[in-house]
Amino acid sequence: MIWQIVLLIVIFLLIIPIPIKFNLKLNVLNLSGAVQIILFRFINFKLRVRFRGAYIYITRNNKTRREKLTSKNFNVAFVIQFVRQIYFRLILQTLNFASDVGYYNDAMVTATSSSLIDIASKCLHARILHNKKSAHIFISNETKYNQDCLNLKIGGQINICIFDIIYSIINTIWSLKGVEYETRSYENK
Repeated sequence: MIWQIVLLIVIFLLIIPIPIKFNLKLNVLNLSGAVQIILFRFINFKLRVRFRGAYIYITRNNKTRREKLTSKNFNVAFVIQFVRQIYFRLILQTLNFASDVGYYNDAMVTATSSSLIDIASKCLHARILHNKKSAHIFISNETKYNQDCLNLKIGGQINICIFDIIYSIINTIWSLKGVEYETRSYENK
């Protein structure tokens, strides 16, 4: 009897949706950004990223790792394939997209750039709503004529169950099996 109750609790925990909040910030001019993921409102995961040439520098807890951005890198291929696997399994609740665009002393470039980013964000809005009809998407574009800036911010909340995460990880590993990858990463202290 007790093992049936434990099995029922484990199955319940596998299928209950977990709320995950996320924030992505990218400064395009400096090629740097930040990622924040919040689970259950108290588990907080933060990291900073910088792009330099063919490498990405990932900083977490004052430790920096360097990864080469190629399709032969296992970590890069894993992330790309995992996102493809999990996209259709998650439930998108809200998505906030904000941008700050500006080019000092050139109003035409600023207005054109801001308009292009606005059009791209509305295309992204339509594409996401095509697949995730229950999502609430908010878009905010700010044009700054007196400074050089190009900042993109994406935040929101998704719900996904543990079973879908485990299934996506297993499916990703299975799809990457048999291909040779370079697995070297470099740590800087």
